[in-house]
Amino acid sequence: MQVQRITIEPADAVGALPSSGYAGAFELSHPVTGDRSPEQWARAVWEQAPALVRRLLLGGWRIGLGLRLGPRDTPAQVLGWTLTSATGQVAVLDARSRLLTARNVVELRGARVRWTTFVRFDTRPARVLWSLAVPVHHVMMSYLLRRAAEQEQG
Repeated sequence: MQVQRITIEPADAVGALPSSGYAGAFELSHPVTGDRSPEQWARAVWEQAPALVRRLLLGGWRIGLGLRLGPRDTPAQVLGWTLTSATGQVAVLDARSRLLTARNVVELRGARVRWTTFVRFDTRPARVLWSLAVPVHHVMMSYLLRRAAEQEQG
């Protein structure tokens, strides 16, 4: 399974967060053969990650970025992120902190899966904070997407 980081233009991206200061996307370039919806992909990537990875994600989101996450055991949440909308082609997940607003958009694009993250810096320190988090974000998203794809393939 190959996951590639791709360049996107926030103005043209599906589900873009208005006034995003960061927009980054990963695409699973190997054809996807299963019947997962975008919401199921989001759940597979985050909720089916190894327990230690889930704890690291939650700690980074809550402590590092200060995101206010909801309960993890409701259908309206994906590992604490609010499932803002979900269709057969796109799922949108939102979370906020005092410093920033974040959105993850999971899209099915033919036989590919694209995961796009948007971050709006609501305060000046948010840009610095995100610059520290983004290298970890890149590593984790690549790993988690690849892992979810391998699980789908059996």
